[in-house]
Amino acid sequence: MKQIATAEQPIEIGAEHKSKRHSFGLIEFHDNTVRPRCNLYRHYFSTRQL
Repeated sequence: MKQIATAEQPIEIGAEHKSKRHSFGLIEFHDNTVRPRCNLYRHYFSTRQL
């Protein structure tokens, strides 16, 4: 999740990771890539030591 949160542009991740994070409501799809669903998630996960 930190990789997704700190990326400047939407990124590609594995299908298993996509479905888990999407089911939790953490990411949204953008074509074949993902990005955090909101800036709050981006900020939270980019500042955590995961």
